[in-house]
Order: sequence, then structure tokens, then C-alpha cells
Amino acid sequence: MQKPNNYYEILGVPRSASLVEIKAAYYRLVRLYHPDANPTDRESQDKFCQIAEAYRVLHDPERRSLYDRGIDNLDNLPTNSISREAEESYAQGIEKSNKGDYRGAIKHFTDAIARNRDYTAAYNSRGLAYYKLGDSATAIDDFNQVIQLNPNFAGAHYNRGLARFRLGYAQTAIEDFTQALKLKSDYGQAYYRRGLIHAELGDRQSAIADLQMAAQMFAAQSDLSSCQLAEAAVQSLQIKYKSRQIMSGIRELINDTRTALSTFVVNPAGGMLPAYAKLTLVRAVRLSILMAIAFNVCFTVGASLAWRQLYGNLGPIDKLVFTGG
Repeated sequence: MQKPNNYYEILGVPRSASLVEIKAAYYRLVRLYHPDANPTDRESQDKFCQIAEAYRVLHDPERRSLYDRGIDNLDNLPTNSISREAEESYAQGIEKSNKGDYRGAIKHFTDAIARNRDYTAAYNSRGLAYYKLGDSATAIDDFNQVIQLNPNFAGAHYNRGLARFRLGYAQTAIEDFTQALKLKSDYGQAYYRRGLIHAELGDRQSAIADLQMAAQMFAAQSDLSSCQLAEAAVQSLQIKYKSRQIMSGIRELINDTRTALSTFVVNPAGGMLPAYAKLTLVRAVRLSILMAIAFNVCFTVGASLAWRQLYGNLGPIDKLVFTGG
């Protein structure tokens, strides 16, 4: 079966190549095949155009991700049953998708499906094109068709999860990402997307676990940009969690202080004891520190005013603070 030109092969890099490696390969080949260096060599000029097109797709993370899915789709084709015409239509659709012409891509994928009703890769790619255009419901129909034809197509489960989440079906999206991971255990994007949904649902522990796994998968695949995104998401969750803890502690401290002072005003001799008895050790220590600071401030201010009345100056503030402490 004839596949469309492989951009990784054009640049001479493995599929796991990092962005730095892709850039280095591109600049090296550009120097060799640039039209200015080969003004009469038509083959070199064609090669230069292929290099430029490959770099345009592979240096952009989103375009590269879409292109990689297209390669995965080709790997899932039943090679003994797809006609040459259907293959050509599919290849043209992939080319349109890589250029961002999703409506044009849909026409080619639809033509490929018309030529072969069991063309799973064409259904999947057409679903992705619909998803890119914002038509998630139609995209799901195509992904359902793929899964019906090939239940072990991990990419179709992942893509359906994307579309379902966009429509607001978070739980079924998680189920799709989980199924994709059962079929493809190193599916970093599935870990990443499932982690983001867990975070949105408030399940912090599951979110961090998934995002950390995603970072590991991306690092192993030399996908440094995606790895950085996953790590940044983990850090963001940890910062938000600490912020919530701090705000929760402040609210608790305010409530505890209000309760303690209300009992103290009514019964200065022993009214605070019942208030302390209801607190955990950590909350009691926090309240004690705050009350000690408050009373020290009151003592220092009062003593300074008294000292001023007696001696005409504010007095030794540091010594008063120490005494109050």
C-alpha cells in the first residue's frame, strides 16, 4: 500500500525526535537543497519544497500531533481491502488536514469512505476534522463507527473522549481515555487529557497522578514541549491546592478567634477553655499564637501610652514588646 510522504523520513529524523533535533535537521537540509545553491536542479528544488512542508508541520506541536495521528491511522488500515482510489483520497485528506483546510479534508475522507465503507482510518480522520471545526456531535458519530469496525483502535477512543468532553460529558470522556490507555499503555496524551478532567472535577490526587504519568510518557518519547505542559499543569494544581489550604486555614482561624473572644468577653476567668477544648491541636496552636500576638500588641500600646503620660515619651518599645511577650 502506498502511503503519503512521511515527513520524518523527509527530514531524516526518528518519530521520537525533539523539536531541537527537527530544527537542526531542517537547517542542515535547507543549506543543501536551497534553490539559490541549486538554481538549475529541479529535483533539488522539489526536495526543498518537501523539506519546508515537513518542517512547517513537525515544528508546530498541534500540527505534529494531528500528523502523528494520521500516521497511526495508516498503521490501522486493513491493507488487503483498500482500493488505490480510496488510498489517494485519504492521502489528499491528510494533506488538507495538515494545512488546516478541514472542510476540504472532510470531502476527501468522505470520498474515501464512499469507495470503502470499512475504511476505519478515514472515519477517524474525518471525525478529527469535524472536531477541529467544532462539530463534536458529528465527530462522535464517526468515532463510534471506527470503534464498531475496530474496537482495539486506541486513537478512536481517545478522540471520542475529546469530543465528549467538549460537549460536557466528563465522565464518559474519562471512560474513553481509560479504554485508550488499556489498549495503548504509553498513550501520554490520554493520561494528560484524563488528568485535566480529573482536575476540573476536583479530584486532585487522580489529576496529579495522571499528569505525572503523562510527563513520564512524553519524556520517554522525547516530546519535550508536551512534557513541559504536563509538568506545568502539575505545578499549577499544587499551587492551587496550597492556596486553598491557606485560605481555609485563615477562615478557620477567623472563626475560632471569634468563638474564643465571644466566650472570653462573657467569662474572662475561664470562658476560653471550652472554646479551646473543641479545637484540634493544630487549630489550638494557631489560635494561641494569634491571641498571644493580639494581647502583646494591646499590652505594648497600653504600656506605651501610660509611659508617655508619666515620662513624656513613648518609652522603650522593644523592651515593652519583650515584656508583653
